[in-house]
Amino acid sequence: MKKRNSTIVLIDDMISADVRPFKDMRDKGGYKIKDFTKIREGLEYIENNLDKKLIVILDFEFTENEPDGLWGLKKIREKSYLIPVILLTYNKNVSLNKFPEFINNKLFAYAEKDGSNDIINKVNEADEKLNNDISTAIEEWINAHPNEQQHKPVFRTSAGKSYSLNEISSEIKNQTETGIEFSKRLNKLTIDLLIRNKETLND
Repeated sequence: MKKRNSTIVLIDDMISADVRPFKDMRDKGGYKIKDFTKIREGLEYIENNLDKKLIVILDFEFTENEPDGLWGLKKIREKSYLIPVILLTYNKNVSLNKFPEFINNKLFAYAEKDGSNDIINKVNEADEKLNNDISTAIEEWINAHPNEQQHKPVFRTSAGKSYSLNEISSEIKNQTETGIEFSKRLNKLTIDLLIRNKETLND
């Protein structure tokens, strides 16, 4: 069984990690799964684990005392734009009237609650994205530095503003202009060093 680096955060008030297809993802797919029936509890876990590779599976509709999936997606996007969020629904058509808002908040995918391989395929696609995304790699690189180094200025904009590694990490998570620009510059620098044989890549 292939061991995955991503943790699935399942937020659904009707489904747990012990039912298919989630049980198969855990037992056969190699994923770690944290499941929550309350949307705010799931969001709290996400906020406390932003340094991990997370894939969120979020229910579209909760009980009347809970907010809906769109609210949850927006709250996640306040913390990070790098987390793939898959909306779980019995019928994809129920969310069409909110489709633009889901797109604007960078929903990764829809999946139906029918126990099919659809949700497994979407999760595997999200896992592949996390493992190959340059922004995720940069964030991992930042988190690997000692805490004292994360507070030192390492990036200065053309306007003269300085950013520490911690601040850059926040900019990357929220995919701001500064975060995107830092990612591009670091990518170019890495390629330049490789071409000039000043650095090598190791797995």
